[in-house]
Amino acid sequence: MISSGQEKLNKKAVNMGIWGFIFSFVMLTGVTFLAVFLFFKSSELQQKAVEKEVSNYKMLQSKNELLQTKMENIYSRMTQLASDKVQNEVFLRDNIIEEIRDCKNIMGADSIKEFKQYATLIKNMSEMIIMKNDLISVTADEQVASRNLLECQNRLNSATENLMNSVPRPRRLPTPRRR
Repeated sequence: MISSGQEKLNKKAVNMGIWGFIFSFVMLTGVTFLAVFLFFKSSELQQKAVEKEVSNYKMLQSKNELLQTKMENIYSRMTQLASDKVQNEVFLRDNIIEEIRDCKNIMGADSIKEFKQYATLIKNMSEMIIMKNDLISVTADEQVASRNLLECQNRLNSATENLMNSVPRPRRLPTPRRR
């Protein structure tokens, strides 16, 4: 049944057309499936990245709270140390140094960039502790020198007293009476 103006299609051309259609359909279906798959996969990856950022933020927040507590503790102890009303300055200084070391461990190498203000503050505190340590040793040396001076003065006074007691005193001659 050939109508006018139409040629009989070649069986080979029909098969080529059918295979071309199937190939195009499979390609378009595959591209569509791939697009949907990549959309969901990227959504999953983004969700994991967001969850990781949230957990990192929570960890930094907890570190910040812990550091804030430690820094307040260090500040109060440094205030005590500065007041010179502490009986054992060496123990308090060692305690402050231990707290500073704990703060450095809490911050860690990776999170120092997140805690720049704490890192700077801890560095300055370390320098202040070194200066206070020098001041404590100078004060201790001063106390030892003062004690040695007092001891020397006491020995000198004792020796002077002993010399004064061992030397006979000249007698007073009686004064002639006037009549």
